[in-house]
Amino acid sequence: MGKGIVKKHKALKVILIVLSFMVILCIGGFFIAATHTQIVVGFIQKMADNGKPLNSYEPLNEPQNGLKENGQYLISEIEYAKDYPK
Repeated sequence: MGKGIVKKHKALKVILIVLSFMVILCIGGFFIAATHTQIVVGFIQKMADNGKPLNSYEPLNEPQNGLKENGQYLISEIEYAKDYPK
């Protein structure tokens, strides 16, 4: 009966060590995210643009020039300069 208790304590120690390690990793990740906000912003931008580059010399959508269904005139994807990306 004594060996069973020792095995339970060893298993409990292993579980506590693993949980402690996971907590330390989470706290470290939160600290990195809180102090290096560009990492978080970059991740959000990559998720939002669906693989399309945000600063590109090419238009993101097909240019439109004409009347919409509601009667408004629409001109899109206007090129302002060739020196710098959008």
